[in-house]
Amino acid sequence: MAGEVTTIKITPGVKQRLDRLRRYPRESYNEIISRLTTEKEEEGITEEDILDIEEALEDIKAGRVYSTAQLKQKLGLD
Repeated sequence: MAGEVTTIKITPGVKQRLDRLRRYPRESYNEIISRLTTEKEEEGITEEDILDIEEALEDIKAGRVYSTAQLKQKLGLD
């Protein structure tokens, strides 16, 4: 529910780190923590990443891969 709050205990070191992460002087700890957790959640693997991985696995299964030595030979870099 909006308006509800809770209290958490943090060490002085964590408080100092949160203070350094402030984007503006009056940014609340709640805003800092919310921003950090949102940014972390958004860092995850994307759908495009998953599709690229699946495509690469299919290439491996189908033998559409080369070793470094094979690639050098194919490109005439021996």
